[in-house]
Amino acid sequence: RAQLAFTVGGRLDSRPVQVGDRVRAGQRLARIESAGFRNGLGAAVASRRDVAARLAQAKRDLRRMRTLTRQGVMPKARLEQVEAQVTSLEALTSAARVRVAESWRTVRETELRAPFDGVVTEVRLQPGEYAAPGRPVIFVSGAGALEARVEVPESVMSRAQVGQAVRLD
Repeated sequence: RAQLAFTVGGRLDSRPVQVGDRVRAGQRLARIESAGFRNGLGAAVASRRDVAARLAQAKRDLRRMRTLTRQGVMPKARLEQVEAQVTSLEALTSAARVRVAESWRTVRETELRAPFDGVVTEVRLQPGEYAAPGRPVIFVSGAGALEARVEVPESVMSRAQVGQAVRLD
């Protein structure tokens, strides 16, 4: 069994399944509005591109500065400034990469997908309602064989064998 909830909040955009529907692993069961999350992703991608362009330019500047410093035309202090700028932009590039990855994760979290083949046993939200992070929206039970968990006293366990038929009253 699974209680499925979003990790991000938002207005439920669609829920194409009903109680009793059979679902397949990976099937989309519900989606919250994702425009804001997709806009955040777009901004993160644009920021990563901007930083990459500035880093590429700084590396070209650094190559020129090294040549000019070796020729004695440019002071060593200016070379050190450009080296520091490259180091800073490399760090910003790493941070931008992480922001893009996190934005992609958040966009993916706007959809609930079936974790296994099963049957929808309960739905708690209708399209248009607000889905709070962590609040169960859909319940799915596996479509396979039934599974039971039974507590057995140790005095009985010593006489039990794997595969032995047992009567439950």
